[in-house]
Amino acid sequence: MLQIALWITGGVVAVVVATLVLRTYLIISRYGAPIRRIFEEDPIFVPSEGSPHPESEEVEFPTPEGLVLRGSYLATPAGPAKAVVVFSHEFRSDRWSGMPYWECLLGDGFDIFAFDYRNHGSSDKDPAYTPRHWVTNYELDDLEAAIAYLRSRPEADRLPIGLFGISRGGGASIGVAARDRGLRCVVTDGAFGTHGTMLTYMKKWMFLVVGDKWWLKILPDWYLGFIRDWVLARVERDFGCRFIRLERAIGRLAPRAVLMIHGGRDGYIRPDIAREFFAAARDPRELWIVHGARHNACLEAAAVEYRSRLINFFRTNLAGEKKSNG
Repeated sequence: MLQIALWITGGVVAVVVATLVLRTYLIISRYGAPIRRIFEEDPIFVPSEGSPHPESEEVEFPTPEGLVLRGSYLATPAGPAKAVVVFSHEFRSDRWSGMPYWECLLGDGFDIFAFDYRNHGSSDKDPAYTPRHWVTNYELDDLEAAIAYLRSRPEADRLPIGLFGISRGGGASIGVAARDRGLRCVVTDGAFGTHGTMLTYMKKWMFLVVGDKWWLKILPDWYLGFIRDWVLARVERDFGCRFIRLERAIGRLAPRAVLMIHGGRDGYIRPDIAREFFAAARDPRELWIVHGARHNACLEAAAVEYRSRLINFFRTNLAGEKKSNG
């Protein structure tokens, strides 16, 4: 009887596994292409622009692949610098788009270092890589090269380093800070994780692509994540890059502080996606949802409070000053 029971159980398990494999194949065959398009197509938004600062020191430094990246070092006019903040621009933009963001820090005693990622601004172009709005290993390589350059400067031994990034630049800042414990803190505006964001949109669009099937409603997140990762592995192979799992990276920042800023009317990365991403972080952490702001428009929506929060955060967590109530 035991042998019969085991035989029946084994047969049931085999049927379940075969059904699951078949369902997975059907979903991937019908839904794999739409997932790929999400990574291949760029979002429709206009990046901000800026003009060079007349007091900047123009510099250049190499990437691991031998590309030359170009940046600008700005020394604070407010006496000896408290620290240096590295600014990472958004996708399709350049270093000077950050001037409205970091001018208040420059005036408050922080040196600023901003640079152009590869295939952006005046930095070298990599013909083998097509950048997208998702963070890959190449953005991390570029930011790490920028930090290595900073640490080679004469003032490096006395100036702590903090990171500040917009959208994709914020994601790159999180990814690098997770690997470099010498970086003191991180501020992001409009940052988002790759894998969590993809899962959210998969669940939103699946019924439109695959159809309103009853079994889709009971698929667990881990199973959908498997499908996402299967497709991503093939996208990475074809694109020649690796997409960074930022949801894991942000959890490794502690005990260093992170401030995430996000638009309350962001139609590209909805606030619920930002909250879920933020939930992966550990204290000390802060999330500020800016009421009425769209993607990368938080400074425009709340300029006075934005600058106040930014200065207080870096004073406290980078320069080591006591927190201000102003």
